Amino acid sequence: MSTDRTNSVETVASSEAQRVKELFLKVADQEAEAVGQLLASKEDHELFGETEFQLREIVHRLGAKTLQAQVNERSKKAYQGSSIACNCAGSDRFVNWRDKNVTGVLGAMRLTRPYYHCADCHRSDVSRGGGGWGWMARR
Repeated sequence: MSTDRTNSVETVASSEAQRVKELFLKVADQEAEAVGQLLASKEDHELFGETEFQLREIVHRLGAKTLQAQVNERSKKAYQGSSIACNCAGSDRFVNWRDKNVTGVLGAMRLTRPYYHCADCHRSDVSRGGGGWGWMARR
């Protein structure tokens, strides 16, 4: 890879990392109050055990919200206009944005992606727009 290309990729990655950091801090600010409330309400002898599980739940929620926001932000890039070419030589028309509820290691998330439908072959597709969300596709 050329030096110019490498620098360009690094610049984009750095910019994306900064955007994700800002997104995380926004979500973290929302969850910080829950952490404060939890820990402030506990006596010294209550800080371990059940409190750890409650704290882990908050941290998982923070991770899930951040991941959900990142995936949904990337899904916006998957929209390719009001219609795109279908494999049948017809045209996939953008119908609307569809939600998909998924449960990951961090918890439940609602992910949004563009939904296209071809009137010729009657295939519908949520992965055609790209964005690497083929694992969410239903046919």
